[in-house]
Amino acid sequence: MNFLRAASLLGATLTMGVATGAFALYAHTIMPGLKTTDDRTFVAAFGAMDRAIINPWFMISAFLGALLLTITAALTNLGRDPLPWIAAALGLYVIVVVITLAVNVPLNDALKAAGSRSAAPASRRCARGSTRPAGPRGTSCARRCRPAPSRASRGRWSSTAGQVRSAPS
Repeated sequence: MNFLRAASLLGATLTMGVATGAFALYAHTIMPGLKTTDDRTFVAAFGAMDRAIINPWFMISAFLGALLLTITAALTNLGRDPLPWIAAALGLYVIVVVITLAVNVPLNDALKAAGSRSAAPASRRCARGSTRPAGPRGTSCARRCRPAPSRASRGRWSSTAGQVRSAPS
């Protein structure tokens, strides 16, 4: 039992350190570095890193490993002196996991979705339904894409500043 107690405590400490290092690396180097890039580079680089970090090695050795080994360390140290410290570490890490899953993962998914939209052909990236190419390939989106016909030009109802009015026929 002493071996299991010591091994789980050592494993919890090491995996918690790896997880903390990964979070610190992102917060203090990667994100500030990406902040200096343009939006397209940021989205592409962040999407690539996000896809790369979701792998079995990271999940087992750091993210979920720290949680599972800290739970194991708490269970094997019930009634012992280190328990309050293990419980504090476990409580704080549970907060980290909840914030990561509830806040960061949806934000990361939104960035990945933005990256996949920006990878679409230029004719599909034009704003407000402008999807038909109108000019040569090197021109800006406004010049390259003709706007789709508005509802007013098709003789349907149109809305201007919250007021609905009938379009002239």
